[in-house]
Amino acid sequence: RHESSDNAVKLASQFWLRFQLFCQFLNIDITMIKEKRLYRNNNNYNSINIKYDGYLYGQNIDKISITEIVKLIKNPYYIYAKKILKLKELPKIDYQPSFSEFGSFIHKVFEVYIGGNKKNEIFKDIFLQYFLNYNSLIIWWPKFQKIYENFILNNQQYQNCKNLLEKYLEADISGKKIYGKIDRMIINQDSSIEIIDYKTGITPSKKDFLSLKEPQLVISALLAIDNNLSNISHLKYWKLSIKNHDIQSYCS
Repeated sequence: RHESSDNAVKLASQFWLRFQLFCQFLNIDITMIKEKRLYRNNNNYNSINIKYDGYLYGQNIDKISITEIVKLIKNPYYIYAKKILKLKELPKIDYQPSFSEFGSFIHKVFEVYIGGNKKNEIFKDIFLQYFLNYNSLIIWWPKFQKIYENFILNNQQYQNCKNLLEKYLEADISGKKIYGKIDRMIINQDSSIEIIDYKTGITPSKKDFLSLKEPQLVISALLAIDNNLSNISHLKYWKLSIKNHDIQSYCS
């Protein structure tokens, strides 16, 4: 992850700089970690432990979720802080619900909708679980209504299909427990299965999907296969937007 030229490091990665500062703060000598031989000759990378004042910094990660694997690829420091250091993020000052809460709200509404409850009053009750003040209703509810209209149009093609919603799956892969929830699994009349992940934010590109920079759908498929749901025909991202985007199929 370093910027390099002719095998010489020009600029250290942000993760490495953070790690150096952390070790300096704890007076930990990390010279040996820089040696490539340590990683090349050690088959169990996760077994490297550093002791400081009687505490153990570093341990095997034996359980990880699908979303955490995506985080691990994009920002390994996040997983290091969460899984190894056991750090918890402090509440934000003047916290206001934003796109994260809106995405959770949308996921919940469509889970309820596909489950058969299509009453507008129920949707507003769900909304108030994520947004607690009237100003939020003014800002976010119109966006939801437009997304909802587009969703109904795109969902018509699946009206006669069976659905598995928020399906929890787990499997042991290479001694690690991988787990997660799949937004929606559609079982077609020919028994083929489509795995769908809703996206209210940026939808991964097909290039990142094929290069496994965005492995969420692929890992979901592997977990499904390991849980006897093997007749998978499509892996799809469903863009939930105020614009009427088509469903993007990345694998068929």
